[in-house]
Amino acid sequence: MTFLLSRDVQPAPKLAAAQRLGLYPDLVFPFTDPAAARRAIASRSLAGAWRQHLVRVSARRGAVLHELARLQERIDRATVGVFVGPVDAPVPGLPSS
Repeated sequence: MTFLLSRDVQPAPKLAAAQRLGLYPDLVFPFTDPAAARRAIASRSLAGAWRQHLVRVSARRGAVLHELARLQERIDRATVGVFVGPVDAPVPGLPSS
């Protein structure tokens, strides 16, 4: 959030073309509202735009954005869904007892 609010993250020229296609709607520069910066991060827009080289930052800030993108990808891939039903419900494909 700090990077966005301090204008350390800047749009690359190609970001506008992606946004005309409806991509990255949460990346509206310049960021002046902390809530808007949070949305850009939570929606994965910032990390996605970073991976596609649609935003520019210094090398030092880039290392942090790289880690953010890597962490969000790990979270997305490690998420597990658990579906619970009644214990005595029949299981499809198994014979009833």
